Amino acid sequence: MRYVDVTTRDGHQSLWATRMTNEMILPIIPHMDTVGFDWINLEGGAVFDVCVRFLHEDPWERMRLVAERVRHTPVDIMTRGQSLFTFRFFADDVVELTIRRIRANGMHRITVYDALNDSRNLELSMRVGKEEGLYVCAGVVYTVSPVHTDEYYQNVATELVRLGADSIFIKDPSGLLLPERVRTLVPALRTVVGDVSLELHSHSLSGMAEPCYLEAARLGID
Repeated sequence: MRYVDVTTRDGHQSLWATRMTNEMILPIIPHMDTVGFDWINLEGGAVFDVCVRFLHEDPWERMRLVAERVRHTPVDIMTRGQSLFTFRFFADDVVELTIRRIRANGMHRITVYDALNDSRNLELSMRVGKEEGLYVCAGVVYTVSPVHTDEYYQNVATELVRLGADSIFIKDPSGLLLPERVRTLVPALRTVVGDVSLELHSHSLSGMAEPCYLEAARLGID
């Protein structure tokens, strides 16, 4: 099983309103690099926003500074497809340039997702990421409704695999996933992703993330 460390992205985003500065992050990177994590998740939309608006730091510089300090662990950047790091849509040339600069600044992987599971908003980022040699992890965003059946998620994952995803991750941003649903959802997705890796990213807002992770591990999540 592989592990993504989220200390420098989702960890402080969820606990400290994304207020970790470079002064806090850079000293711990060499230690994180030797733990044995498979990826270090460094930045996403909130990190970009807070870096600029509140910390007065350059998120691109943070990428470069971290890239200089890692020797063993690839570093991951999360984007929202055509929305990149915001809640508005950007033109294709802006998205393409951003993905290419992520690679140029020393990053190794992009994790992309669209809140509506609309693959059209991910297609460009995924294609450019592959062209740049980035590992591309694409998200299936989980929620609960009569529409969001296991078959629905199978269709989303199938399309992301077609677009060239190196891995698919179940993104449970609101902590709605339950172990009972994991028992049906993970096997359902496994049938359509084939040899493509399957990951799980949850939030413990309801206290269910930990049992969901354990159940997913029993079912052979990657």
